[in-house]
Amino acid sequence: MTISSRLCVAVAAALCASSAASAVTLRFGGVTDNNSNNTSSGEQQLTIDVFTPTTGPVREGNFIAFLIENPGPVQSTITHIYFDDGTILGLATILDDPENGVDFEQFPNPQDLPGGNEIDPPFEATQAFSVGNEPGRANGIDVGESLTLIFELLPGLTFEDTIQALVDGTLRIGMHVQGFADGGSESFVNLPPDLDVVPLPGPAGLALVGLGAVATRRRRA
Repeated sequence: MTISSRLCVAVAAALCASSAASAVTLRFGGVTDNNSNNTSSGEQQLTIDVFTPTTGPVREGNFIAFLIENPGPVQSTITHIYFDDGTILGLATILDDPENGVDFEQFPNPQDLPGGNEIDPPFEATQAFSVGNEPGRANGIDVGESLTLIFELLPGLTFEDTIQALVDGTLRIGMHVQGFADGGSESFVNLPPDLDVVPLPGPAGLALVGLGAVATRRRRA
């Protein structure tokens, strides 16, 4: 599926706010270590909230949303977001905010997460799912800005399946961050979510732990 629409930031804010109670928050670990201070700063401030959209143009259907945030305080710009396989079918919508300097498109350049081939297993970016800022770092996610990506899940798969894929590593998310104070850049990959402390969607906070095997699309050989 290709990008179907680009919607205003007001829609993105309403969509995200309506789903905050059921979000699972991902933290990140450094892949590269060009500057240990930059790596540490990124690990402390980068987050992605994963949730099921409940309002807006994609509320009908089997969709999942990823809210990428750069809350700061350390100066930096998220310029590329990469997805390594998993339960996602195709990118449906990019909720960016070009008027305020956040403007992303599919098929990023570089095509692969810098440094991602050095981790075990190597990070293999799925191009149709990954996005990069329009030419010029000014279009990235600066401190205080955010970007929302919404995907359609494969038939029969659920939010819980996606979270399980993040837990067992069959779905990984990488970020390339530039514009640190020294001009350097670093790459990061999500850590497995801590399911003991985050709320999950569904009746009475449906528990994911103990659900047993789930149907997830395995990483390419």
